[in-house]
Amino acid sequence: MAPVKSINQSLRLRRVQWHDHDGQVVILDSSARTIALNPTAAMLWRHLVEGADREQLVRDLTDEFGIEETIAVHDVDAFLDGLKSRGLLAEAG
Repeated sequence: MAPVKSINQSLRLRRVQWHDHDGQVVILDSSARTIALNPTAAMLWRHLVEGADREQLVRDLTDEFGIEETIAVHDVDAFLDGLKSRGLLAEAG
């Protein structure tokens, strides 16, 4: 299994509004762009908002869906990279 590296990042929640409706998360960012998350990304988003770090997100994904850790690491990294590219996640510091 690949080691899971800890990260120190923060959501830019002041820049977005988001709603969780029947398990579907929809984000409206500061540029009025709407982002609809699939169920897996919605679960990760909710956990991230609650304070989960990358390591915890990987555990959550493996626990919830029974996938291998290497796949969960890849999926979590892709999710976090997507948030970064949209300006919704930044390195804390």
